[in-house]
Amino acid sequence: MALEAQTSILCATAVACVIALVSPPLVFTRIEDISFTLGSLPIVARLTNAYIRQETKAGSKFMPKLKNLTPPPPERRKRRWLAGLRNNFFTGLVVVAPIGMTLWLVWAVTGKIDGMVLPFIPETFNPKSYIGIDLRGIGVIIFLIFTVIIGWMTKGIMGKSLLNLGEDLVDRMPVVRSVYNGLKQLAETVFAQSDTSFDKVCLVEYPRKGIWAVAFISTTTKGEVNQKIPVNEQMISVFLPTTPNPTSGFLLFVPQSDLIDLDMSVGDAMKLVISAGLVYPAEKNTDQPSLPLEVPTE
Repeated sequence: MALEAQTSILCATAVACVIALVSPPLVFTRIEDISFTLGSLPIVARLTNAYIRQETKAGSKFMPKLKNLTPPPPERRKRRWLAGLRNNFFTGLVVVAPIGMTLWLVWAVTGKIDGMVLPFIPETFNPKSYIGIDLRGIGVIIFLIFTVIIGWMTKGIMGKSLLNLGEDLVDRMPVVRSVYNGLKQLAETVFAQSDTSFDKVCLVEYPRKGIWAVAFISTTTKGEVNQKIPVNEQMISVFLPTTPNPTSGFLLFVPQSDLIDLDMSVGDAMKLVISAGLVYPAEKNTDQPSLPLEVPTE
């Protein structure tokens, strides 16, 4: 019986060594299992423990370190859980904030237009008198229909006659005349469909050489301004917006050769200006096109 026990011990030891040599990545768990299974054999337990200590001390690349297999302390797990919760919150905030701001802006603008338009609507045509609730957006629809009708009437002979009569009356009022003419010229410049304006983005050196700023091409410089500037090339009128309020800025007259045309759209450029350089458009690998501007004929 003693001979059989010694033979079993030697066989178990040989199996453990073969597993350690053949499958190094699994040596810790397998030998640990063998030591637990054959716990009644002290020789196997001592051999396996000695092998584990030797491999750990030597820093074998196959033997995993014991500290990596132990679970982290409760405090570290709590910090990881709080960090994950914080990251999820900020990720959700990035998604929810633009949607919420857009809905709030649309809701506020429609309510403002309804508050200005609905008081002029008679009670007979007001939907609130029939359904008993105030539907937000009815004023916007009425305003759009009214604007379309005015534009259609203005294209006719009768509409043009009435418009000219109204402008003659306004021209006789000193203060009102200046305000009306300025607003009319601005509206014609912004909403004109025949001329291209503010549809190109460029870079201009401002406020000195070596410093570049994003600007919008307004149009080619015309009239006295283009003639009096002592430059032997076409001048371009550009609008240089300020950050973060792009409605204010500077009107610059720059030679066409000093401008760098950009491929980004006006919307992307507005995002870049308003965000103070935090939001950049996607890059485009296209050749730089030339400015499609025509020299005005005198």
